[in-house]
Amino acid sequence: MFRWEFRPGSVVYLAWTHSRSDNERFGDLRLSRDMGGLLDARGDNILLMKVVWWLAL
Repeated sequence: MFRWEFRPGSVVYLAWTHSRSDNERFGDLRLSRDMGGLLDARGDNILLMKVVWWLAL
């Protein structure tokens, strides 16, 4: 997570997340095959940005 205050009362947050999943069901555990399947699985990268600006009324 990255946080930056660009003015008093105003903040920008950046967050990045990465996840992988695979739905293969083999039925038995074989470490070399299963680790290879995990590394070959499609990954999702998500970048989020939030801007907060407090108004003085």
